Amino acid sequence: MTTVHYTARATDSRTLQLPEEAQELGLHPGDEVHVYVSQYGVEPTQILTDEQQQERFRTLTAQLFVAADAIERQPGTYSNPQKAQIADLIAEKHRKMGMKV
Repeated sequence: MTTVHYTARATDSRTLQLPEEAQELGLHPGDEVHVYVSQYGVEPTQILTDEQQQERFRTLTAQLFVAADAIERQPGTYSNPQKAQIADLIAEKHRKMGMKV
């Protein structure tokens, strides 16, 4: 995954206009990208209290854990037989403890 930082401008249609340098990413219409939005020079319209920030953090982490639990995990493969044997031992231990492996 490539991470590159650019400054983009918002257009009237609420789309982001990337600079010419962003062409090196080879993006195509419909490609998924992660965006962090920050308005430089604009005062925040709402300042959250510590309690509100903590509640928002708890809510977001709960959503993250739910999403992570929904991911179907696939066992990895090891080229080193000793590592595979250790992984099997750990998985068996977790099964005996009642964990889903």
